[in-house]
Amino acid sequence: DQTDLVALARPQLEWLAQETGMSAFMGRREGDVSVHMLRVPGRERVAVTTQPGTRRRLGETGLGKALLLDDGETSWRRLFEQADAAHRRGDWLAEMKASATRGVVLQCGPAPDHIHSVAAPVRDAAGTIVAAINVAAAAPYLDAAKMQELVPLLR
Repeated sequence: DQTDLVALARPQLEWLAQETGMSAFMGRREGDVSVHMLRVPGRERVAVTTQPGTRRRLGETGLGKALLLDDGETSWRRLFEQADAAHRRGDWLAEMKASATRGVVLQCGPAPDHIHSVAAPVRDAAGTIVAAINVAAAAPYLDAAKMQELVPLLR
């Protein structure tokens, strides 16, 4: 149940936000979009403020990509074609394959916002992805080295 998932996730997201100082989020998949369900603010001066209820194309955010990790290449290609062109830069397919192997998504968002995030799927007892969590911040707060440091916290 969605309410139970939010209640279960809240303490973990509060811990993540406290530990990292960054905003922490949880979202679920609804068709070809992610829906943010919970946001816990961090301490950064320039904060990511995506509110619960916000819907985004799956291929455009770290949270969305974490929801896709089990889908495979055919689904990834279809969903990335739906994404805004700014989110299809570089070798997104290789990045998705690396994320699937790692079990965690390292997302560097495009201009003008340059929102970076580290995201991971949340699985039920059967191993099915039922939601995803992430921490997100503006690039100056979350560079590549810091993203790597956070991987164990989200795995």
